[in-house]
Amino acid sequence: VARGGLHRFRFINAANARIFGLNFARHRPKVIAIDGQPVEPHEPADGRIVLGPAMRVDLILDMVAKPGERFQ
Repeated sequence: VARGGLHRFRFINAANARIFGLNFARHRPKVIAIDGQPVEPHEPADGRIVLGPAMRVDLILDMVAKPGERFQ
């Protein structure tokens, strides 16, 4: 993806007994919908998005890293 580009993602937790915490390193996620319902666009306080079983989240991700840079 291009640096500085905005990309929309929908993350779905298909697990029935696991909770996932998504950390986007230095990228800046902005949540725009939770479980298909629009919300006021906002950045999570700590940059982490938590998905419980069967949860969905739509977000816009601002790609701020340098080209070729990787995160773990």
